Amino acid sequence: MTYADSNDLAITIEDARRSASLIERFTDRYPDLELPQAYDVLQRASMLRGAATGARPVGRKIGFTNMTIWDLYGVYGPIWGWMYDDSMKLCDAASTTIDISRLVQPRIEPEIVFCLADDVPVGAQAHDIAGLVEWVAFGFEMVQCHYPDWKVTAVDSVIDGSLHGASRVGTRIAPWPTMVDDLERFSLRLMRNGTVIDEGRGANVLGSPLNALAHLAESASVPLHAGEIITTGTITDAAWVRPGEEYTVEIHGLPLQALTVLITG
Repeated sequence: MTYADSNDLAITIEDARRSASLIERFTDRYPDLELPQAYDVLQRASMLRGAATGARPVGRKIGFTNMTIWDLYGVYGPIWGWMYDDSMKLCDAASTTIDISRLVQPRIEPEIVFCLADDVPVGAQAHDIAGLVEWVAFGFEMVQCHYPDWKVTAVDSVIDGSLHGASRVGTRIAPWPTMVDDLERFSLRLMRNGTVIDEGRGANVLGSPLNALAHLAESASVPLHAGEIITTGTITDAAWVRPGEEYTVEIHGLPLQALTVLITG
């Protein structure tokens, strides 16, 4: 067995992020790597990022909550990573941009986003969490992968910042009386340059995006705190992107406004 040093792994993945380069999967070199060490590397890489750039975590992304795509990637359960004040932007206009010039193998994901008004206790269920939400919004996450051909494992994904690249969050609204049921039942169509390329439902995300929050509260070693902004996972499959493309969605069954994103870079 070859020993994997968490500090060395954190330096390697942070170097890959800064240089926008591909690297060999860590599990190919260290087959005995497991998720607890992967999250340790995630935290160490986050500290390196903060020390080098001043970036500050403002919330978290949850990945692989969409059960319909687990077979596509070979990852069969949710993971999480940090979002930062230099990667996540709250948008007050109906359209925005994302520069992908420093992202590796970028893809775009339509997601439901929450901001927490209070801490979320371990064991909280969807109905409980609904009462702890400050606002809800639609958003896009740009995910990236520093391993060739997007060949990932859960461990490698966590080390790679849980694949977070950038996030754009649309108009925020307060929780509404039917929110719990609506988040289970809504549907969404993802559009590229005006053409529908994929469709999904809220139930794809562990049955509801609120369930994704409940899973994170139950499983994460770092508690969920008031003020955190959480993206809950893609409703469709992640779509490859190129500069010049425009993405938006049609949302059915939620009182959320769509957001349009122009890809630059």
